[in-house]
Amino acid sequence: LPETNSLVFSNLTSGTVSSNIVVSSTFEIIAKSDKTMKIENSSVTVEGVTYTAMLKLEGKGNINYRSIKLTLTGKATIKVVAKNNSSSDRALGLLNADGETLQSINSPISSAGIVTYTVDAAGTYYICSLNSGINLYGIIIEYN
Repeated sequence: LPETNSLVFSNLTSGTVSSNIVVSSTFEIIAKSDKTMKIENSSVTVEGVTYTAMLKLEGKGNINYRSIKLTLTGKATIKVVAKNNSSSDRALGLLNADGETLQSINSPISSAGIVTYTVDAAGTYYICSLNSGINLYGIIIEYN
């Protein structure tokens, strides 16, 4: 089996996120006092796994705020459990350390689903909305 690292928001304190939170050597939540996010209880089941809390991105992000910083040790598949509560498309982006968009995939609308990215090398990456609010329930890293 591939080595897996995951981030679920039920392990974190509910409420407004207004500064960075180092969750592990892999994951860091990036926020600023004027570009906040929220952790709230919300239950969804995706592919047989139940998630009980979400991170509301609350708007467009970048490498400085409203994002999740990933520090990866090698080639990996990144699975993001996400939901867009709007009826219009909202893109979830994978950015490199310079803030350039590597991949952009529309978040699932109305019910939670998985957005999958692949990276070919170790490095620092960021996940954020490229235009408006998206709710994240979990991030799974599978090294291959």
